[in-house]
Amino acid sequence: MASLMTEKINISSNTLSITNRCGSCNKKLGLLPFSCKCGGIYCALHRADATHNCKYDYQAENKKCLSTSMVKLAEKKIQVL
Repeated sequence: MASLMTEKINISSNTLSITNRCGSCNKKLGLLPFSCKCGGIYCALHRADATHNCKYDYQAENKKCLSTSMVKLAEKKIQVL
């Protein structure tokens, strides 16, 4: 999960501090950043895919999920008496 998050690491005087920033507005993120499927982390204003110009293809993912989970139903032949 850490590989999905873009983190800036500042090393100064033997201390390690990790600062998370929004991918769109560069705002400092608090305790609860929002991660997206495109790989970025965003603030509450830019968490929706339309607000940060997300490049992830949600429609292709949903079509693939539906094609694997849907069962093809075939009608049984009716025998005429």
